[in-house]
Amino acid sequence: MSAVAPDFLVRKLDKRFDMLDADGSGYLEAADFQSIARRFLAYFSVPDDNERAQAVLSAYEELWTALSGADADGDGRIVRQEFRDRLLSADFQEGDAVEATFGRVVAACNVITDVDGDGLISYPEFRHLPGLAELTEDECRSAFGRMDRDGDGGLSVEEIKRGVAEFYTSSDPDAPGNWMFGKV
Repeated sequence: MSAVAPDFLVRKLDKRFDMLDADGSGYLEAADFQSIARRFLAYFSVPDDNERAQAVLSAYEELWTALSGADADGDGRIVRQEFRDRLLSADFQEGDAVEATFGRVVAACNVITDVDGDGLISYPEFRHLPGLAELTEDECRSAFGRMDRDGDGGLSVEEIKRGVAEFYTSSDPDAPGNWMFGKV
């Protein structure tokens, strides 16, 4: 990684930490992940007992479980530095942990977000993925435009997964995925 990469990666991770800290407590805990999932499901009016809802809730639970390994002091909470340390570790930066950790959330959320069932996430659908509703319209449009690498006007699950992987691992400020959660 270049000398600039660590600072850039840390800024991205800090932004994401703040987005995941659903209650603004300054730390992440299982309740934050369930809150994010439930807000997403409520937006789409998908009841908890629905099979698609169960997939989303389960994916967020697994995300918490995967990240909870960062809880160095075992207090059931992940503070910012623990989050950074986990996501800057070699298995996330060089291995397949990003796909294994975040890929299921992307896939489960896309099933619900793809309202028209065409297999692609259109811009109006993209706007409501978890973490994006908080972005300004300009930030969201920019992220969508950059991530639509083939220019077909929609994002496939693979394009979104690739964007997520870039967000967590790329040191290139111009990589499309680095814009996924707005300007860093």
